Amino acid sequence: MNYLKPFSILLAATTFQVTSLFAQAIPGMSADCNPKEVYKFDGSLTMKMSTYSSNHDTTHITAKSFISKTEKYMGMSMQGMAGMGEGGMNMVLDLKDSITYMLMEISGEKHGMCMDMNSPMVKAKVKEMKGDSSFDFTKYKKTGNTKKILGYNCEEFKYQDKNKTQIFWITKDGGDWWKAFNQVWNNDNGLVTAKGFEGMLLAMQMTDKKQNVNMNMEVTELNIDKPSEMSTKDYFKK
Repeated sequence: MNYLKPFSILLAATTFQVTSLFAQAIPGMSADCNPKEVYKFDGSLTMKMSTYSSNHDTTHITAKSFISKTEKYMGMSMQGMAGMGEGGMNMVLDLKDSITYMLMEISGEKHGMCMDMNSPMVKAKVKEMKGDSSFDFTKYKKTGNTKKILGYNCEEFKYQDKNKTQIFWITKDGGDWWKAFNQVWNNDNGLVTAKGFEGMLLAMQMTDKKQNVNMNMEVTELNIDKPSEMSTKDYFKK
């Protein structure tokens, strides 16, 4: 599913790539975990992503990301991806301890797994995926077009080559709150190298002629100052 990788530009480690990492690195996963019982967040962002391919396959995913302005962790809740269980999947990326926790509900039972991002096997996979997902935002050109998304002023940036066209709508409104969302990039275990990127990506459109795929992403809800919690209780058996 390489055509999904451009979506990783937004909250890379909290969407497709971390899920893919879990799927590919099962030997590095463990049920012997010691997460906090409750993770507290200051705000959240909800985005909807859709892909349309030439063979009429359509994928719709809703992902909600949670940020802390003071703690080195980030949360995520996703719906719509295969293998997530009936209730979707919740995740916590503990950037301080380099551990990712995955919380799922299957057949009415809660299950928790964790992955040590410092293990040699996981580090090798991260290095491989980071190489595939690095991008140079200095190659994206500002078009001069602007529009409001959820009340935020956004500027349009465009990249185009013979195979694909990408359009980003980016905001820097509201101070530096977006840095909390992007903190996962500034981590040794981050899965994306995003050279020159600043601000928050609120919408994206991509067309890939080579793979005959169209993709759309839009942030549908943004709550900068709306506290919430994610509980790990009952997911990890002691």
